[in-house]
Amino acid sequence: MTLSALKPSRVAAPVALVLLMAVSACGGDGPDKDVASAVKADDTLHALVPAEIAARGTIEVAGSADFPPDNFLDTNEKDVIGYNAEMLDAVAAKLGLKINFTRTKFTGVITGIEAGRFDAGISFLDTRERQKAVDILDAYRVSQSFITRSDYQGDPIPCGKRVGVGAGSAEALIIDDLSQKKCVAAGKPAIEAATYPSNPQAVVALTSQRVDAVFASTAPAAYAVKQAGSALKLFGDPLMAGGYTGIAISKAEPKLRDAMKAALQELMDDGTYLKILEKWNVQGIASDKALINAGTN
Repeated sequence: MTLSALKPSRVAAPVALVLLMAVSACGGDGPDKDVASAVKADDTLHALVPAEIAARGTIEVAGSADFPPDNFLDTNEKDVIGYNAEMLDAVAAKLGLKINFTRTKFTGVITGIEAGRFDAGISFLDTRERQKAVDILDAYRVSQSFITRSDYQGDPIPCGKRVGVGAGSAEALIIDDLSQKKCVAAGKPAIEAATYPSNPQAVVALTSQRVDAVFASTAPAAYAVKQAGSALKLFGDPLMAGGYTGIAISKAEPKLRDAMKAALQELMDDGTYLKILEKWNVQGIASDKALINAGTN
């Protein structure tokens, strides 16, 4: 997403500062080749776009821009990059549109969609609870993993340990249930959940030994481990494999939802979708079909 598409941040200054430091620590710019820029508009798909959105030429999208490698700020502190950011650019290009991205706290995205401030939100695990408020365009398969320091030894589920999660994330929603089922029910001490404004800040807490582990989606977790070198590791097997994650879309915009679904399917069929995932080394989350509200968790 280019500079012209990035609106000013509405994240509080201290949070934004930590976020930018975390992104810088992740090693700078993402892969150079811009796959989405080669996508051409499809007139048939453009005809599916609601007239009001077609007239303004943009899809209003909100996100936190602090979730590498999904969507995060480039080192120029202006552009939003990542596999999901680029996929959204490609979907919009297929529809003859552009993405207008507003950076805001993740916890406020669905509220903003319901209030009509945004058409869509980036990076949402598809759950039945979220389906009550928005429609989810399922673009990727998903699982969750624990990140620990490299010297950590223990059970695959860190019962009795302090575990960091990102505020508003799916992991923040399910960590207590996981603790009850895997720890308390087995007679083990409960997991102590510690919520941080973003996943990168939870990882900083891990490296500074304020938490024993971080619970996150596997793709961002693997990215954080790679950027940390030998300091961190993925611990245990991925959990909840078979779920979906994607784009939250306003229930007031069913035509936009269907147009975006059709555009995503075209990208899957013509190979662009996989090229973007391979560029970011997350091809393991690839799905072969664009779905709506397929999550069952």
